[in-house]
Amino acid sequence: MTEKSVQRTAATRIDEHEAAAYLGGEQPLSVRTLQKWRSLGYGPRYFKLGAVVRYAVADLDAFLAAGARDPRSEAAHPGRNKTATESPGKSPGIAGRWRIR
Repeated sequence: MTEKSVQRTAATRIDEHEAAAYLGGEQPLSVRTLQKWRSLGYGPRYFKLGAVVRYAVADLDAFLAAGARDPRSEAAHPGRNKTATESPGKSPGIAGRWRIR
């Protein structure tokens, strides 16, 4: 059995190019995005073997599932229906931070 004929399973480990394509779907993520996420401690779990980075398909699926949002839930849009007076910690925006003197 050749490597190309191996069936993808949840335990399959793929390289960062394949992981970027897997996460992005029709519009793949940049490999650089995955590299930056790793340096910031964000993103899906990965395996590092020397200079080689691999991702388990199950970990990519878990990362995608953790980011899933129900558009009808309040948790997906916190503060959507609140006014500025109801959100005392709200940033004043650019106009409030930059004043011309």
